[in-house]
Amino acid sequence: MNKEKGPHKEATCKVCFEIIFWYRWVLINRYVNDCLFHCKLTHRICFSLWTPAHVQSEDSVLLFVIAWTITEIIRYSFYTFSLLNHLPYLIKWARYTLFIVLYPMGVSGELLTIYAALPFVRQAGLYSISLPNKYNFSFDYYAFLILIMISYIPIFPQLYFHMIHQRRKILSYTEEHKKFE
Repeated sequence: MNKEKGPHKEATCKVCFEIIFWYRWVLINRYVNDCLFHCKLTHRICFSLWTPAHVQSEDSVLLFVIAWTITEIIRYSFYTFSLLNHLPYLIKWARYTLFIVLYPMGVSGELLTIYAALPFVRQAGLYSISLPNKYNFSFDYYAFLILIMISYIPIFPQLYFHMIHQRRKILSYTEEHKKFE
């Protein structure tokens, strides 16, 4: 029996460790991004439903509602037709092209709406919990909204450029295969 010792065994362990570490990092990164996305989506829905009345009449609300409505109609049409194994090219093209305009439009509408609500939220102390209370917990919704606005700086470009990469990959793949058909 020849047992491997020395640099080969050490290199193998090192490679295995790197693969496991990288795999865990990918899973953690994916989990964090998914959590952030769902938190933002939940906040988006709640904020639109329970914003102060004077903010609901802002043009920015209409901007993000239209953008996200069109986006979701396209997205769920894409998913439905994909599940049925009958995806029209127009739906695929719309899914990977219209976001170029709709995502910035929706994000701009959200940010403008939050910005318009900030003075009222601060003045009224809306959804804020101050100390002392029986839970020894405080929450400042005004600061939370500012953090949400700041979070768009690193998160939005990441999502936007991911979609651009996906667009190149999916639509160029389709164009290449159409040539051979």
